[in-house]
Amino acid sequence: LVRVERGAGDGGSDRVVVLASRVSQDSALTPNTPIMFANDLSISPTTGVIYFTDSSNLPAPVAYPAKNKEPFFDTLLAFLQTFFSGSITGRLLAYYPETGKTHVLATGMWYANGVALSQDESFVAITETLRFRVLRYWLKGPKAGTTDVLIDGLPGFPDGIDTAPDGGFWIAMPAQRTSSFELLKTKLGRSIAAWLPFTPPLDKWGAVLKVSPSGEILRFLVDPDGSHMGYITAAEEAAAPGGRGTRLYMGSLMDPKIAYLDL
Repeated sequence: LVRVERGAGDGGSDRVVVLASRVSQDSALTPNTPIMFANDLSISPTTGVIYFTDSSNLPAPVAYPAKNKEPFFDTLLAFLQTFFSGSITGRLLAYYPETGKTHVLATGMWYANGVALSQDESFVAITETLRFRVLRYWLKGPKAGTTDVLIDGLPGFPDGIDTAPDGGFWIAMPAQRTSSFELLKTKLGRSIAAWLPFTPPLDKWGAVLKVSPSGEILRFLVDPDGSHMGYITAAEEAAAPGGRGTRLYMGSLMDPKIAYLDL
């Protein structure tokens, strides 16, 4: 987990500050373990606590592209490694700026991905990509410290999640759930697929789903062939220009563009 301080380095350059690379020794869960794949975060506007996911205990591999191009962390390959290995080691963590400590709040997720703090800060929503669901980790109330399911059985792989202005959540889904994936849910199926000399093609598709804080489906928007916007990994609702309602912005790790839809 890092913080980029704009213009704070030598000669006005940006400075990168590492906030956390390991879980603190006094964490009740998995103390003193390395943070291998920090993915997404959500910051409390009242306390400054940073809630973030650690997708897997497998680190994201470094990819080396063509000559004269910078290497990068290949998050898609990291996802596939987590899938084929069956590594159910995703976690939700919290970084406390007042003490500088990092604690693990929840474990046992099959690729913990997007994270969003609820509007009333009573729970954190986490997308569990390879189980096609969104979890809730409760921060307040009688369920504090426990995890339950916000919505299950999603039609696509849930990726990013963002809190909407009305308190609901937008869930981005870059790829559709298919029958072939169901065959790969078993250890045998994954073992066979991992040794294939090619990666099965991923059909272009994209969807976003809006749910209420109780998991009720409010809107479902889908581009069945990805001709307008495919492989959607992020969705954020904000005020539209000129104060005319709201606008939904959508982005993708694989499709190099940003799309928007006036709601």
